[in-house]
Amino acid sequence: MPDGPESPAGPEFPRKETFMTLQVAFLAGSDVTSHLAVNAAVRSLAAEDVGIHLFYTAQKPNPAAPRDRREVFFIEHQLINDVLYPHVAGAGIPS
Repeated sequence: MPDGPESPAGPEFPRKETFMTLQVAFLAGSDVTSHLAVNAAVRSLAAEDVGIHLFYTAQKPNPAAPRDRREVFFIEHQLINDVLYPHVAGAGIPS
């Protein structure tokens, strides 16, 4: 006798439930603000059954921006590129 009811296509077999893990991708610019936002989101998701993928984008300063903003952009990006990324790479953390 079959495990399940008959259907026009033939006997139905017991269904195996499959679950997919939620996959979340974050695109972080090389600025402090986006890294703080991604850090907060990743910390809140870390205890969940979630696949987390981090992607870093390359940005260029806006030449039409005021000089002060271009300087902040440069400092933020240089800090991220010269300090954070090498630290992450040296710690063996996949990026």
